[in-house]
Amino acid sequence: MPHGKHHMTTQDQLTEILTLLRERGVLLQADANQPSVATLVAGGPVHGSWWGHAAGGQIYAVLGLLEDHPDALSTRLLDGKVTYVHRRLWPALVAVGQVGSPW
Repeated sequence: MPHGKHHMTTQDQLTEILTLLRERGVLLQADANQPSVATLVAGGPVHGSWWGHAAGGQIYAVLGLLEDHPDALSTRLLDGKVTYVHRRLWPALVAVGQVGSPW
């Protein structure tokens, strides 16, 4: 979401995030350098904690909806950060988890 989309509703933002999640397969909760939910909702990189960001309340609202969505699973995956995984990748995630090998 480019700057200036703060007028979007929480549901509109969730729809855009779900579209990106479906396309990419994974999406970080927050990261200043990678596409992330916090960055998309804020309209640009969020440095430090998203809780203190001006869009923190909106980020929290969108994350709550994403956590409850049947197509998204959250786990600590990429760099140990909260990562959302789209439903289409769940079989691969389970297969990797069952191998039991260290990464």
